[in-house]
Formats: sequence, C-alpha cells, structure tokens
Amino acid sequence: MDLVTRLLTILLLLVSFSSWSLELEYGRYNVNAYSHADCIDTVCRIDFEETYASTPAVFFMDTVGFQNEKDAPSAIRILTVTDTYVEFEQQYPPNSRAPADMEQVPMMVIDYLVIEHGVHDFDGVKVLVGSVNTARYRTKINNSDPTNNRDSRVRARYATESSNEILSFSSIPAILHQVQTVNNPDDLWLTSVVPRVTRSNFDIALERLEIDGRKSLANRDYPQQPEEIAYLAAVGQGEKDGIKFQIRNQQTSSSLSSSNPVTQGCETFATYDELDVVPVIIGKMNSRQGNNGAFVRRCRLETARASFMVDEDQDLDSERGHVAERIGFILFEVPFEVNQCTQFTGAAQTWSSDGEMDLGASVIIEGSVPDGRVGFDNLTQPDWGSGNPKFCDGYRCATDSSLKVPQYSFASYTPGNGVLNPADGDVLSPGHYKKISIKNGRTVTLSSGDYFMEDFLVSGGATVLVSGDVRVHSHKIELSGNSSVNYSTAGGAVTTTPNQLHLISHGIDTNVDYLNLNNNNSVKNGVYVSGSAKAAAFIISESLIDINGGQSIVYGAAASLYLKMYNTGQLLGDISSCNEVSVQEMLISPTSASEIIDSAVAVTFSIVDSEGAVDSSVYGNLNLTHTGGSDVCWKSSEAGACISDTSSVPISAGIVTYYLYSSVEVDVNITATWVEKDTVTDSAGIYSFVNNGYVFEPSPLTMIAGQDTTATIKAVDSSGNVITDYDGAKVLSISETSKITPSTGTYDATLLTQNVTFIAGEAQVTVNYVDAGQVSLSIQEASDGFKGDMLVYSRPHTFAICNITSTGLNAGYNGTTTSGNGFAKAGESFSVTIKPVRWLGTAISGDSSGDGDNDVVADALCSKSTTPNYYTDGALFAGVNISHALHTPSGGQPGNLAGEATYSFANTGQAKDGLIINGLSWSEVGSLWLQADYSDYMLGAVEQGVAAIGRFYPDHFSLKSGVVNEGQSDFTYMLQGYSAAFEVEAQNAAGTVTQNYESFAYDIFNASNNNRMTIQLKAIDASQMSPTENDLTSRIDMDSIATGWESDWSSGTLGISASTLIFNKIETSSSPLKTTPDGPYRVQMGLEVNSGSIDCTTIGCTYFDSTDAYRNDGSGDKDIRTLPEELDMRYGRMRISNVGGNTASELPVPLTVEYWDSSRFVANTLDDDSAFNGANYCRTIIWSEGGASLASFTSGVNNVTNGLSSDLMAQQNQVSDAAREQVKLWLRIGEAPSTFENGQTCVGSDAGGLEYLHYNWDGRGDENPTAVVTFGIYRGNDRIIFRGEPGMY
Repeated sequence: MDLVTRLLTILLLLVSFSSWSLELEYGRYNVNAYSHADCIDTVCRIDFEETYASTPAVFFMDTVGFQNEKDAPSAIRILTVTDTYVEFEQQYPPNSRAPADMEQVPMMVIDYLVIEHGVHDFDGVKVLVGSVNTARYRTKINNSDPTNNRDSRVRARYATESSNEILSFSSIPAILHQVQTVNNPDDLWLTSVVPRVTRSNFDIALERLEIDGRKSLANRDYPQQPEEIAYLAAVGQGEKDGIKFQIRNQQTSSSLSSSNPVTQGCETFATYDELDVVPVIIGKMNSRQGNNGAFVRRCRLETARASFMVDEDQDLDSERGHVAERIGFILFEVPFEVNQCTQFTGAAQTWSSDGEMDLGASVIIEGSVPDGRVGFDNLTQPDWGSGNPKFCDGYRCATDSSLKVPQYSFASYTPGNGVLNPADGDVLSPGHYKKISIKNGRTVTLSSGDYFMEDFLVSGGATVLVSGDVRVHSHKIELSGNSSVNYSTAGGAVTTTPNQLHLISHGIDTNVDYLNLNNNNSVKNGVYVSGSAKAAAFIISESLIDINGGQSIVYGAAASLYLKMYNTGQLLGDISSCNEVSVQEMLISPTSASEIIDSAVAVTFSIVDSEGAVDSSVYGNLNLTHTGGSDVCWKSSEAGACISDTSSVPISAGIVTYYLYSSVEVDVNITATWVEKDTVTDSAGIYSFVNNGYVFEPSPLTMIAGQDTTATIKAVDSSGNVITDYDGAKVLSISETSKITPSTGTYDATLLTQNVTFIAGEAQVTVNYVDAGQVSLSIQEASDGFKGDMLVYSRPHTFAICNITSTGLNAGYNGTTTSGNGFAKAGESFSVTIKPVRWLGTAISGDSSGDGDNDVVADALCSKSTTPNYYTDGALFAGVNISHALHTPSGGQPGNLAGEATYSFANTGQAKDGLIINGLSWSEVGSLWLQADYSDYMLGAVEQGVAAIGRFYPDHFSLKSGVVNEGQSDFTYMLQGYSAAFEVEAQNAAGTVTQNYESFAYDIFNASNNNRMTIQLKAIDASQMSPTENDLTSRIDMDSIATGWESDWSSGTLGISASTLIFNKIETSSSPLKTTPDGPYRVQMGLEVNSGSIDCTTIGCTYFDSTDAYRNDGSGDKDIRTLPEELDMRYGRMRISNVGGNTASELPVPLTVEYWDSSRFVANTLDDDSAFNGANYCRTIIWSEGGASLASFTSGVNNVTNGLSSDLMAQQNQVSDAAREQVKLWLRIGEAPSTFENGQTCVGSDAGGLEYLHYNWDGRGDENPTAVVTFGIYRGNDRIIFRGEPGMY
C-alpha cells in the first residue's frame, strides 16, 4: 500500500478522508482492522480526525449480504455522538415471525459521513445540514399512545432551517437522515423516515415499522421521549479540492412479488457518473410508499452504480417484500492508489510556506534533489564565503518550493495508560500506550502495525528492530545515547530499510519557539535525534525534527514544519524504497474439489498482500468466470439462485465466498479477476461434479485441532441417495488438504482409518488435523473412483498463557497475598503471551478460577504445539477474550483489569509463536486468575485457559488526611498534650485504594513471613538540614494510641483517630521527676514506612507517593511523609515572684509563664491560655511572731495574658492584730509528688492539670511554682523606710 493511503488508513484504523476545512469527513469503517469480530456484540467507535466546534451530524450506510436471503434485517444505531467521536452498534429489530434459519450477518465495511450543522458550499452546490428533535413517529401498528405523535411528522422548510440562505432547490433534493440520540429505552427499535420531499420542504419522523404487531394493544411500545434526527439536504455534483462528489435520488423497484427480496434488491441499481474507483456512499429512503415502513441497505457497490435493498422487520410477519421507494444518496470519490513518495520528494521537505530549515556547524545532508535543493521556502545556514558551506550533496543547500509536499493528515488520538519499559528480547504488539521507553542496551522488536502514545524514547545504547511495516504515532519522539533504530551493521555493512518504519510526531505548541530551544525537556512535541543515535525511518513531524550531536544519523527522509540540524548531525536521504509498489495477489481456495451434481462447492477468493495476509482494505468487485457451459453457475449461497451476471460481484474487506454449482457431470475450471485492478487475477480447477461420490456427516465436521475425530462417510448417487449396495472393504486416502480460511498453512490432515468396510453404503472414518481453520479434505477410493470432499472446521483446544512478565519488580508471578514473591505493583503494566494450542489429550474439566466455566491451568501449557492458522482472515475472526477473577485473598475485592478485552491474532506468526498482550494492569492487590478464552470463534469455541498471577502489591501509600493540633493556639509545652490524627491509603498507580491489602501477611512473632508494610509515626526537628541528626521520636509519648496500629490495615486504609501525644522533657531523675530545659524545637510529625525484615528486591515494598522531609537518628537519612503543621515545642514553667509588704495587707504576686529560649528562660508572650486558681495552694511558715499563720493566695480562676498575670494576690487573713511573719506559698497548678507536700498546709485541689509547667525550683524535683511572702517588712510608722533585716528572704 502506498504511504499516503496507508497513513490515512491506519491512522484511525479505518479508511478515512477529511477535506473542506472543518466541515466534514467521510470514510469506511473496516471491522477487520480492529480487535473485535463485529459491531453486533461490541460498541464500535470512530474518533474524528477533525475537531468540531459543536456536535456534528453523523450518517451511516447500512449494508446487506450479497443475495443472502438469510441475512436478518438490521441497521446501524448511533449510541453517542460528541464533537470528537461517535459510538455505534449494529442492532436487530424484534423478529417474532422470522424464519428459524435467519442469521445475524455482521456488517464488516461501513461507510459513514460526519458533517457540521449549517449551510455548506460544495463548489456551488448548497448543502443544508441540521436536525430536529421530535417524538413523532410512523408505524403500521395501532397502540395506546395518548398523544398525537403516532403517524405524525415534522415538516422542515429549507428557508427556515437555513435562515433563508436556501429558499428552495432547483430539483428534488436527496435527504440523508439518521437518529443521533438514545433518549428512549435502548431496546426500543427506532430508525428515521422521510416520507415526503419537495423542492421547498420535507417531512421527517421516527420509524417503528410493524414492530409489536403481535403484542396486545397495551403492551405495544412507542417513543415517549423526543430523539434528535440529523438530516442533510442537497442535490448536485461537482469537484471540490480535487475530490468528486455526487448527491442524487433515484427510484427502486417493488419486491412485493419476489420470494427473494434481498436478491432483487441486490440487482436494483442506482446509477451515477462513473468514477475511477468505488466511492464512499451513504443512502437513505426518501419516501414511505409502503405502510409497513422500511429502511435502506446497500448491497453492491461499483464505480458507476450501487444496488439498494428496501428492508422490513419480521415481527408482525416474515415477509420482507416492499413496494418501490425513492432513495437519496451522497457519494464521495476516494483515492485508490497514490504514489507514497508524494509525502517525500527528497531528504528534507515541508508542506508550509512558513516551514523553515535551520542548519549549522558541520551537518551533512545527502539525497537532496540535484544541485542541493530542498523542499523549503525558508532556509538559514552559515555563510563562509565562496559558496560555502556545502552541506547538501557537495552543494550549498538551496530552497525549492516546488519540492514541498502535501501536509500529512495529522489527527488527534487517545493514548493508552500503560507505561512500557521492555526487557531485553521483548517483542511488542501494536496498540495504545502512554509511554514506551527502551534503554540500557536492550534489544526490542516492534511487530508490524500502529503504535499510539505520548512519548517514544530510545536511549542508552538500546536497539529497536522492526518486523514488517511499523508506524509509531507519538506526541514526542526522542532517540539518543548511541541507540539504533531499524539500523543494522551485521557483517560490517550498514543495512537500512526506512520504508519499514514511520516515526510520526503529532501536535504543535504555538507558544514554543522550536528553532531556538535550549533543550526539549519541557516540550511535548517533536522528534529529537541526538547523542550518536542512528535511525532508518521516514520521519514526519507536525512541529520539529531536530538532528544533532556526535554521529547522529537519520537514514530515510524528513518532512516537518521545522527542521533543525547542527553539530555533526546527518540526514542521509533514501527514498528509493518508498517507490516500491505494494504487491497484491488473488488466492482461490480450494483450488480443486469433487462434488455431487446438483450440489455446490464453496470457493473462497482472497486478495492478499506480499506477506500472504488478507488485505482488509480491499473493497470492490470480482469478475468470476467458469468453464462447463450453461449448466454451471455461481451462487451467493449454497442453496441460493444462480447469479445471472458474475462480471461484477462484490468483495468486501479483501475476502468473499461464492458457490460453484453444476447440474451435470462435468469438470470445471474457474478464473477470478479484481474488476478495479485487473492485474490481480487467478485461476483454479479442476472442480469435478460427478454422479456418484462420497458425502460426510456431520458436515462440516467440527473438531479440536489434533484430536482424532470420527465422521460417517456415505456413498451417494446424483440425487443424494445412499447407494445401499455399496458394500465391502475399501482403501481410502486423502489426496489434498485445501486450506479455505485462512488459505495459508503447511499442515495436511491425516486419515487414520484408510481401510474401511462399507455396509449398506456407509462406513466410519477418523481424521486428524493439527491446525486451526476451515479446510476441505479430498477423500477418494482408488479402485472405483468414488471421491468426495469433507469440510472440516478445526479450532484450538485452549490458550496457553506464557511469558508472564511485568515492567516492575518481576520477581516471579506465583505470589499470593500471604506467600511468594512480588510480581508488580497495582496498576503497573504487565504482559503475557497467548498461544492457541492443540488437543491436550483429555477433555477440560474443573473450574480453577471459580467463574463457573471449565478451565485448565494454562501457564503449564507453553511447550504445547500451537495452531499457526488461528488468525483473523476476513470474516473469520480469531480472537482471545482476556478477563480475570480473584485468586487471593479469598472473599476479597476482584478489582478491575485494564486491558480486559478481546484481541485478534493478526497473522500466522502470532498464532504460531504467541500473541503478545502488553499494557495489562490490575487495580487491586493480591493475585488474580487471568482467563483466556474465545467462545465466538466461528469454527467452534476455544475453551478457557487460566493462570494465577501475583503478587500484586500497592503502588504507593498516600496520606489521605492528617492533622496535628498544638497544645495551645500557637505552641505546645513539653509534657503538654497535643493531638494528631491521620489516615493513609494503600493505593494503585491510578490513586485508588487497594482494599485487599489488609489480607497481606503480617506476623509479629515471625517477621520472615511478612509482606505487609508497617507505618510508623515519627518526630523530627524541622530546623535541621540533612545530614544533621534530627530525630525526636524518642521524646514522643504515644501510649494513648492503641497497640499494633502500625500494621492494622482495614480495607486498604490505616490510621489513628485524634490521639493525645506528649513531647517529653529530658529527665535527669525519674523519681522524683527532675528535668532539664532544652529547646525550643520546631517539631514536625511524620510517617515513615518500615519494611522490617522484608527483602524488597524479591517481596516488593511500598512507600509513600511523595516524601517531603528526612529523619536521621544517627544511622543515615530516611524519608518521611510529614503531617500538616509544625509544632512550636517549648520547655515551659510557671514562675511566681517573692514579695513583701505590710502586715494585714493584700500583696500582689507577679506570675509569669516562661519558656527556655535555648539559653535562658524568657516570658512566653504567646501564652494566653494557662490558667491558675489561687484557692489551690500550700503553705509553710518560715517564721511568725504570732506562732501560726493563715496566709494564703486569694481565690479565683485567672488566665495569663502574653504570659503574665498580676491577678494573683497573697493575704494574711487575720482579722486584727496581724503579726509579722514570713511564709512560703506554693500555687498548686498540678499534682506534685506527694512527699513534696508533707509538712505543708494545703488547701484546695492539685488537679490544675499544668504539671508541664512544673520546674525543679530548689533541686529536689519538678514541682509547683513557689514564692516567699513576707508580711511586716516595714515597722512602726509606715512613712519611715527601713533597711531589710538580716534573715529576711
């Protein structure tokens, strides 16, 4: 396939063409290009190439199998439309009266149109696109609908809908229409209908056909919510930007009298001006002449005509005949073959007049167009005089705008989630990834196909090989560090095949000055080749291609908006390989056969590429011929009618089966030619039609590949009757094993019973075929000439699950929640290789995974022989369905398996050696059963193989919540309680909780069994910098937290509720308590993961997603995750001052709350909360003239302000004749050691709770604050001042 066609085809994995700015895009959705068998059981999706300002209108073309009367009525139903994609399904209406032999035939190639709402101008042809919202509908069936919606319609006037831009059309326009929404129940069958069209308006409504006609009146459904119906109205033809279009309408013919309405529809053609190739065409019914209702399905498509069938449902009755209706259709020409080198005219080129090429230093460009010309308008290069430098093939590089190329159709796509770091020797499969990083000297192979991602990185001497044609679509591509990409020096010679690898960078940031980057670290787009990297590729970039440094070399060609080369970067142009013409050839299978007259031989025609794979992009027609005269014909089905004209019969997705029939005994040769490319042709024969021969029952014979399977062989005459006198011993042999689908393969079937005895014309034969697929075995008897063809459907027995590896720890995959090694983190990518294997020797029984289906443990089957023909070939979809079930813990959460989907075996290599499935990941922890089966294989169900894979462990711990509250508003005193609470989650890579983590092993008595991490609460001095010791954990009293909380995970969470913690003072004595001041500290509480004795290299360890501090206890730094809020931790004390005054007076006692500022005590001006009560005190008499004392503090509760209080008062309490005295008073702010109050007179309570403000005042231990109070310091006349007397405190 040429480059432009290939890129357009593969970019969205469908044929898609976009033109006319953002107005529309159209294309051909090819189911075979996706890893699902059809759009019946799968929601299919088209991602738009264009970005629309609002949700566009979408129209699909329903199709019907060529002359296939068993093809049940169906239509494409849109499920969701956004401005970036459409999702849809092939749906079937209720069919209570359908014949039992009706089949759900998948639509494999579906034409579509996406177009913005509004009035479009197609080269003078006005096209009106709009929509109506309505619940009005048409139906033949009466119902209980109380509204007026039944048999009603909406009238749309072109002038109104176009704001008078289109008043009317010059002739009756064609109307496309399709329901865009699902507002009613999704099982309510609804299509749309346009029963009337004029030049100035048309009518439109929902369509219910004859559905529910067999139900009671009350049970007949009808739409109760409005649906949006999009429409397109236009008529005319022309050519816009080189693309031809035609918009027409035409009348069909009535099939009411036909017993074969599908066949008649396939021969009812609408014509149009002939095109070079078959067009994309979408048609819809533009009338409703029949009261049964109907919808249109296209059958045949040729360069000048297309046939349409008007189909009905089979709910009220089984007939599908319908009166003539008018069809409106639109068609677009599509490019059939474009020289791929239109994307490259030489070594370097752009598509834009704004494109620029910047050259510097000592670059080398070879392969430029003669005279050093490059396809740019703007070129910057040094000027050394005398025409130097000569960078381009010995010439000074020169611009040539005629060498510019068409812009590649860059399109948006959705990268995947998986990050791949492939191991040495890995073979990758196409798909959607987030990032692929290949490094560290590893060699990795990219299988043929398309890879979509955000970043593609190759570095560190890595080697990338390609197998087949590979296209890497990435936002950013970096090749560096002496890496080699599609480049070989085997045998000392450089070997490059640039046409096998396309590196395509999507996206451009208009805010980036690409030609003046200092580095590309923050840039998200572009291709960067540096550090002596070497690549053989055709490179296309929407932004920049940068080649620089060392001996960095690109072999091939570069097309980009900007090209920058400097240092010694080299671009060695080689576009010779892109001139290679893609090879297509016709294959016919079987190439010969024997059949009884009045029977038919199924002949499959395939158009294959150079690798022998069916080219699923082929859509066209075949010219089939045969020898043998008029008694021989072609049929579209085994029991169908002869096709009158086989000069142009349809082929879709590169493969089709027709049936060769003869009513007489004759030998027939056949020829098949692709009409649209008549160089692709093939012949086959002889196909012998005989009067007598063998038939086999059952037919087809279904078997498991490699299993001996028995069938009944019968000798019959030309009428199909058993020849009862055909008796005796016969020697049978297989003369040929014809591979039908797939048509490849090297294995032949074995006839295990060559010597058989016929009794009354019947015998038993046993055959064995070790491969998968549909084959025909030609079995004959030498002596009497009897022969016949046995049709065999062979399937793999099950799937082996092999090469189970992860991008993470990968220390084995047999771990469980309680034993074994770690495999991968939850959410981390892992891969498996799936192999379809032959008969295991015994039937599969048992249910290891517990999902209700029989299975076999499949990771033990990797040495079993495979079935190389188990791959998708046309409509024969060879897939594997990947699902999962929980292995351990029992009763745990099953989680979600990313990558749980159906995958296709694309070629015989994948079937033989295994299909690599990358990007799998599990959201939970523990172990899972990976399940592989495929029940929808057309040749028989492939049974389930399972493998237990584990241990998955949390990707990280995350602090979900945390709070630390100071003991007071802005600080905390040592020994004062402060609170802390937090919750930690064990999470997967996506940040969701892994609930099974609580079941991991944790044994406090045997730590060697552990695989569950513990979380420890730590404290550090936040003022210190690494590597200074800063651990304060030993100072924290955590006795209030329940024992064992560190490993008490529950549903993936661990934490503590609000708990009181205490920062201890430094003790010099514990009894009595004596402390010494230190600090203050900026205390930061944090969480630290403790792996204990776990070997993280084998078991797997989990840590916090982020850490923001360190802890060093003298044994080195350890990372911690801090809790919010630092603590201002202070060593505090409450001090009261000595005072003296007159007897019988009330003396103020200064009170100060102080803290240690690292050198001395200072007032704690932040303290507004410490409270005291003068009613709580103790007293000791130092001396008293009266012999006794009633001195006390005044009662009352007071708080300090800014650390100070003047509210504490001392008084003598004598009523009269107060004596001089000196006493020592203690303010009881907390409980002091009991011995400390012996001999004291104590009043009130010691429950003040401020023990943390005690201090070692006199060396005997930490105690309440104390002061000496002297009453009567001054004698006699109070107006005379005396010196203090000796002995006075």
